[in-house]
Amino acid sequence: MRATARKKIIYVSNFGDIRGGGEISLLNLLEKIDRTLFEPVLILPERGGMEKSASELDIPVRIVGVESLKHPAAPYRLASAVGGFSAIFKAEKADIVHVNATARRALCAGVAAQISRIPAILHVRIIDSDGLLDRMLLRLYPRVIANSKATAERFSGLMGADVKVSVVHNPVDTTKFKRMPLNRDVRASLGAGEGDILAGVVGWLHEFKGHQYFIDAAANLADKANIKFVIVGDGPLRSELEKQASSSPAGKRIVFAGQRSDMPEVMNALDILVLSSLREHFGRVLIEAMACCKPVVATNAGGVPEIVVDGETGLLIPPRDSLSLASAIGRLAEDSLLRESMGQAGAERAENFFSAERHAEALQRIYSAL
Repeated sequence: MRATARKKIIYVSNFGDIRGGGEISLLNLLEKIDRTLFEPVLILPERGGMEKSASELDIPVRIVGVESLKHPAAPYRLASAVGGFSAIFKAEKADIVHVNATARRALCAGVAAQISRIPAILHVRIIDSDGLLDRMLLRLYPRVIANSKATAERFSGLMGADVKVSVVHNPVDTTKFKRMPLNRDVRASLGAGEGDILAGVVGWLHEFKGHQYFIDAAANLADKANIKFVIVGDGPLRSELEKQASSSPAGKRIVFAGQRSDMPEVMNALDILVLSSLREHFGRVLIEAMACCKPVVATNAGGVPEIVVDGETGLLIPPRDSLSLASAIGRLAEDSLLRESMGQAGAERAENFFSAERHAEALQRIYSAL
């Protein structure tokens, strides 16, 4: 019997470097996809960390840049980018195009796929609407995947959305993010010692992440000397947040740890993972912490309620409410049994609903249906 030919899938990434959850999720998929059924090729806008990671997975990389379309030469730039994508689709004999990109890159790749008569999937990971462009993208792509129900809402009411848009949650690699022995050096670098309870927020230091409310919550817990606070990550608000922390009554117990490359170890060093976002596309740090058996305190915003089961795997609070945030952190800090039970429940939920294997299986079913 003749073996069934593998389907060639061209993946289009928004960035050449690993900038956030979108790139991490794409790499998780490329690592777990069934290579006996599918043959992946990755298109990047430039060389960088994504190319290095793809080469480690033995996945070929092609380069197609897309310059800004807000320029007098926009029609030429559009035609050039569409031509670049089309040439690769043809040369690779693509069966499916999977676009993990936004805005002009998604537009150019979608036009090229339509011209080439290749079925294409747009993977959307941003909750904010692009207005008229969303209408255009929905017409270009036969399938749209959103990383949460909250993200899918950006297409609500648009013609065809009820048929074309489906939800596949972002994954966590549970072989990397899992409970492991505590690394005391890592914990010390985050500002916690023996007998301390360490509550940490992890993410880009930007206004929508709500770090200022985490610092306010720390101030409301200033009398709880055993609770330490860490902010992991970097971004445009760092100096402003450091200034806020320095004037806080809990300032000496708030550590800015910066960007870290050892995130599984960092998650295991925490006692409580906090997400204080004002809005959230999905909330990858939540499933990473849960996979490491950590209870979470998170705002009931965007895609978060799709991840955290309130009272079971963590505690949900309203956004912009530092008093409720402080109360939830304090409750978990004082109850080791609750932390353990919520952490265990979170690990089971991460494995059952958000594993990289389940994510890949869900997407492979969509590929097979195209």
